[in-house]
Amino acid sequence: ELPEDELLDAVDEAERAHLITSVVEGDDVRFAFAHELIRNTLVNELSAARRQQLHGRVADALEQVHARSLAEHAAAVAYQLERAGRWAASDRLIRFLVMAGDRAVESAAYSEAVRYFERALSLIPDNDVATRATVLERMGTAERSVGHLDEALALWREALDAFEELDDAPSVARLCLDAATQVAWWRGGSEATILVDRGLAVLDDRPSVHRAGLLALSGRIASQAGFYERGKELLERALETARQYDDDRVLGLTLYSRASHAFAYCEY
Repeated sequence: ELPEDELLDAVDEAERAHLITSVVEGDDVRFAFAHELIRNTLVNELSAARRQQLHGRVADALEQVHARSLAEHAAAVAYQLERAGRWAASDRLIRFLVMAGDRAVESAAYSEAVRYFERALSLIPDNDVATRATVLERMGTAERSVGHLDEALALWREALDAFEELDDAPSVARLCLDAATQVAWWRGGSEATILVDRGLAVLDDRPSVHRAGLLALSGRIASQAGFYERGKELLERALETARQYDDDRVLGLTLYSRASHAFAYCEY
């Protein structure tokens, strides 16, 4: 590492030689190679080990410079860490890959998110069940968002198995509700019933807002199958439970399911 004055002298010399260019952006000065061939020539002169070390140092610098907005630059940090080899800790790379995936989901770049989550999963040890469960769930959501429901369900089932291994009943119930809602909207069928039953079974008698949502879906399924009394009973229980919690999403699902039941049986 060069002292600051020597570094600036080297930068000045490189700019005078037209090897790099500089642009002032607010309080910052940004530098870039004047041509891609210059960058490639310099990189190719470095050993593989030195390139990995520099990728690691670039990742460190990016993380430091963008500390207040890491999510926005997570993909860039992950890119550097993936190329840093032994200079990058695997847990750090996983963290930034997941962060980049989450950011891609927020930006509706779902296919890109799947790729980030997939790379993260390939690095997570099998015994890190909690991290795998979280990433599997998020990857399933991204697959669902690009219209791949079967792939999403396969990932969600893996995540459910992992949450059950962790004895995390609330997460199992929450994911069962989310997955069953998607199946019910997309195509119905027995898969939604299986997910609802799995979520209710794991909750047992535990109080939970997710119970309300699962009961609402169960009531809706029964109603659509022609079981009026059973559907009505489940929907009444769902609404009673939902009103005990401050969760507009579940309450909305419950009220919608109840309205659908009433409309189907001409109870205007």
